[in-house]
Amino acid sequence: MRRLLDTCIHAAEARPRGAVLVGVLVMLLGAGSALTLRPGTAVEDMLPAASPSAEALGRVLQDFRLIDDLVLVVDPPAGAQEADVAAQTRRLADRLRVRLAGDRSIGGVRASAGQADGAGVAGMAQLHAYAAAYAPWLLDGAGRERLRAALEPAAMRASLERLRRSLGAAGSESAAGAGPTAADPLGLVATLLDPGSDPLAAPPVGPADAAAPPSIRIAATRPANDLPYAASLLKTVTAAVAAENDDQLETTATGAHAIADFTARSVRADMVISLAVTMASLSLLFLLVYRSGRTLPLLLLTVNGGLVTAFGLYAAFGGSLSPVTAVCGAVLAGLGIDYGVHLLAARRFDRDAAPPLVGQAAADASRPAPAAGGVMGIGPTLVAACVTSCIGFAAVGLAGVRALSEFAVLGVLGLVATLAMTLLFLPAALKLAGGADAARPRLDPQPLLRRLLRRPRVPLFAVSIGGGMVAAVLSTGGGVRFASDLEAMHARPNPPLEAQARLTGAAEASGGLLVLVEADPLRPGSLRERTLAAEAALARLAAEAGSPVASVTGPGRFLPTGDADAAYAGLDADAALAALDAAASEAGFAPNAFAGFRETLRTLLTPAPPPGPEALASTPLARLLPRSSAAGAIPAALVVVRLARPWELLADRAAALDRVRAALAPVRGATATGLAVVGADMQARIAEVLPRLLAIAGLAVVLWLAVVFRNPWDVFLALGPAALGLAAVLAAVVLTDTELQAANLIALPLTLGLGVDDGIFLVHLARKVRRASETPTAGVTARTLEAAAAGPVHAILITSVTTIAAFGSLWFTRSPAIASLGLLSAVGVTACLAVSVLGLLPALAIQQRWLVKRREAREQRSAGRPGR
Repeated sequence: MRRLLDTCIHAAEARPRGAVLVGVLVMLLGAGSALTLRPGTAVEDMLPAASPSAEALGRVLQDFRLIDDLVLVVDPPAGAQEADVAAQTRRLADRLRVRLAGDRSIGGVRASAGQADGAGVAGMAQLHAYAAAYAPWLLDGAGRERLRAALEPAAMRASLERLRRSLGAAGSESAAGAGPTAADPLGLVATLLDPGSDPLAAPPVGPADAAAPPSIRIAATRPANDLPYAASLLKTVTAAVAAENDDQLETTATGAHAIADFTARSVRADMVISLAVTMASLSLLFLLVYRSGRTLPLLLLTVNGGLVTAFGLYAAFGGSLSPVTAVCGAVLAGLGIDYGVHLLAARRFDRDAAPPLVGQAAADASRPAPAAGGVMGIGPTLVAACVTSCIGFAAVGLAGVRALSEFAVLGVLGLVATLAMTLLFLPAALKLAGGADAARPRLDPQPLLRRLLRRPRVPLFAVSIGGGMVAAVLSTGGGVRFASDLEAMHARPNPPLEAQARLTGAAEASGGLLVLVEADPLRPGSLRERTLAAEAALARLAAEAGSPVASVTGPGRFLPTGDADAAYAGLDADAALAALDAAASEAGFAPNAFAGFRETLRTLLTPAPPPGPEALASTPLARLLPRSSAAGAIPAALVVVRLARPWELLADRAAALDRVRAALAPVRGATATGLAVVGADMQARIAEVLPRLLAIAGLAVVLWLAVVFRNPWDVFLALGPAALGLAAVLAAVVLTDTELQAANLIALPLTLGLGVDDGIFLVHLARKVRRASETPTAGVTARTLEAAAAGPVHAILITSVTTIAAFGSLWFTRSPAIASLGLLSAVGVTACLAVSVLGLLPALAIQQRWLVKRREAREQRSAGRPGR
């Protein structure tokens, strides 16, 4: 492996023009592929895999229309009267309907100006019309018997006689004074439905929110995950509102399309901002540290080449930019430049290193002679450090969340590609630039090393005090908390989400639960049975003392039964209409007094296929059923559960969710879901998987270091900075009361993987000094390590600052979860730097002094003189 690496480096430096040309071609190909990347806004990407609630929520978001429309939430202009807003909203909706009538990308425009516009009454009328058209399919055996009994001639005569007496002689002939009674003179609705359980008595999607603002709903013709369509729809509607808003109403777009478009733009903005901040920080740092103006462009070109290559490969395999992967570029820029810094430090400082080490390297005849000093010597160490960093990224991918798995893949690709560019492209480019790196950097660590290593026990004692403080925080703090919602992943401020919360009502937005009920495809009518069973079970739970459930609404009573033979058995439309005419004539009504009801009755009694989703598309129940389904069957339905208190105010969310799931346990095909449920499940998942992630990452790092060093003591020393850095991150979590969730937990395995890098470089240096000290003629003294450590310590200081800058750039993103990831990672890298320089290096110096004394004592004994 090492021989192959040295051969590749030697070939690149022997033919620098060819190496640079190949590198540039790879960059161009990667850039072309990376341009095809598109933002991924699917909520499913941030949901845990193999989770029933997450899978159910994914299906709800894909198949149902809970937030499918583009909605404009309307507020009055400053100083306007609230009472005028409803009328102004309707006028604006009318003007938008006319203006957008010819646009094929828009399915319709309607106003929803609160209770004043009668939308709730209209919805109930639509449900009554649906029930009249499909009543035989919606009734069980007892209901059908009540229907047949109501259609008996004697029952009809009795119903119409009561109606005649209530109208009196004046209105008996035409029934004009009957009002709503004329539309249902036989009282079929009251007959068909059980008293006290009329599902039409309240909206089937929950009670109306009196505080809901007026809004305009614009029907979309394509799903929200079609990002170009969502952006075009927003642009079209925004322009139309600007042209037609004569009343100067304030409108805020929300709904699935507005949220998807805002998320996509936020992802792009976060990527650009984090990369810009990182690159600006790195450029400023290198201009201050390095005198040569030609070094920085070559170094940045190397890093960017590795990044575009990684993003190109990622795009080629179908990756997308989620809020997590979008900021990966900034992180990789800060990490990838570390390899170039170590390479430059090796080239510069090795020329000034202690003669014993230079002589030892030259005497190693097992490798090709080093070209441009230090490149081949540092290569294996860079590979070892890269592998530990890749282990940290790979551990993140084991969390079981798609976005984190993509982050892990992109991180590994970025590190490997940047390392390859550093070892093969950068030396060749520097050679063609004519010694661009010849000047010594302004930051010389020798004064710091002399002060630290003159009395190495002092900084060691300081590190011990710091470790004790971290241990005290971890032992006496409140412990690590895990987030139970997904709100931290959204950009803030987020007008579409805030408007959605206002529109749906605080209780539902903060934690209204959903129950996805799925039908048995082999049993017709199973969806109705299961939905009614779920509604009944949750209604019983709502009636219990201290129940977390306040109300339950669902479409169970409006779903068809599976008994096709019994649906219209014994029903004869012609006979029923003849009996109705006879009863009306006998009661003294005119022949056409109930013409409208005759058509309703004919529709009700004429055999029709069972209703599918399209039959309910114009009713409020459309939100609780899939958009479409094969063969007209309804495969699933939603039941909405309103909580007694908002989710975030529940004292014991896990206990509340357990009670809901226990109530649903006997109902087959029923799964509790919703953002609140998935958040709670993710909280439990993170608490379960985090120790496993750290254990796997730690074990992999230990095994790799055992392969690299083949010395348990060296492995132990190299792990020191990472272990204390990880403890510092956990202490920061406790002190700042940060909740761990799917994004910021990345900081823990990354700290473990990245923190080992500093230890690897310092232990590698100590091993070189130790091997040289075993040669009596090498001239190694107790201060040899101090002289030889200038290059590695310089590189460690610079790379730590670049990594802190990379993670610090995440603080400027608008996602609280990503910002906390940057903060925690910066804390971890800072702690690893402090432990490496103030703890590990002095410990290695003490070890070196002991080795020199032991060698001197051995030499004295071999010369026949007593040792001191």
